[in-house]
Amino acid sequence: MSLRKVQSDVPIGLDREAMTAGTNPTRTRGRWPWLAGVAVVVALIAGGIWLLTGDSTGDAPVASGELDLAEVVVTDLTETEEFAGTLGRSPSDPVLTRIGGTVTSTAAEGATVDQGDVLYEIDSQPVVLVYGGVPAYRTLSNSADDGADVEQLEAALVALGYDPDETVTVDQEFTANTESMVERWQQDIGASDDGVVNLGEVVFLPSAIRVTEVLAAPGSPVGNGTPILGTSAQETVVTVDLPAADQGTLVEGAAVTVVLPDNLTTSAVVTSVGTVATQVPGGDATFEVVVTLDDPSAAASLDEAPVDVEVVTDSREGVLAVPVTALIALAEGGYAVEVDQGSGQTTLVAVEPGFYSGGMVEIDSPSLNPGDLVVVP
Repeated sequence: MSLRKVQSDVPIGLDREAMTAGTNPTRTRGRWPWLAGVAVVVALIAGGIWLLTGDSTGDAPVASGELDLAEVVVTDLTETEEFAGTLGRSPSDPVLTRIGGTVTSTAAEGATVDQGDVLYEIDSQPVVLVYGGVPAYRTLSNSADDGADVEQLEAALVALGYDPDETVTVDQEFTANTESMVERWQQDIGASDDGVVNLGEVVFLPSAIRVTEVLAAPGSPVGNGTPILGTSAQETVVTVDLPAADQGTLVEGAAVTVVLPDNLTTSAVVTSVGTVATQVPGGDATFEVVVTLDDPSAAASLDEAPVDVEVVTDSREGVLAVPVTALIALAEGGYAVEVDQGSGQTTLVAVEPGFYSGGMVEIDSPSLNPGDLVVVP
């Protein structure tokens, strides 16, 4: 056991503020550069108390009055970085018509259009959303050449239930069975049931969309290429303008936490990180980061809402910890905590501080155990 005597002229137990002056540090997580500035000094009478640095429990007790105490705990500590973001829906390209005529109806602004839903009507003929990555570029019929557009049409109609007898093979060939399936679908949506899908009667898009604006109102004359609907992705995402100085903090695939405007949190993942920086006049260069919520329903009622994105940058698991305010910076160097001995008596125990986060600090001391009580200001 190694003992170290600490000298001072301040009487013990009479002025606790002289022992623990100072306030909480403003930073809430990180390491230890700020501890040198914590104005907390142990003041002890000459020839008085001994500070324990080994594993003995025989310290001379300090008399005190009523104390505020906190437990020594085993816990996990994490260091996080926080970035401002905006929760909303990513804008998509507008939907263009490939048919000329008069707009007779459209999906409503704010509506979500899924596969099989009608986007709009031209001359009372419905134009339907079908999922697919290949845009519509030709008429599809029994005489059409094989192609990926045929396959995505078949896959969509099978998924929508228009092949109840399972006679259609989903491939790139438009067969007689495909034609019969198309006729059943056309009858259902009120289109001409000729088994031919003319160019412009379906719109192939990768996923559902949300209508943000009606660009051609009913009654508007339109031609091939006229924008009909402004759209955004149906999925709610968070967009972060990541400062170039923080590049690498948010990486694709990283798990993050999104803090919503009501301070509730929801888990999310970084789905894309821009590779080209954007520079605004008078501002710093930033990279666009897109974060996707694990549970989109957690923010279903929000659009263009400010949020925060938190990412864990470092952590410690299962460490012994006390509140940061329990630390006492010794006049001659080093740190200690004041441990309750019961009956209003306390003793100082030397500790080695380590990682800190959220008002807690990791400590290393052979003399402390989980459940011990330490004094906090």
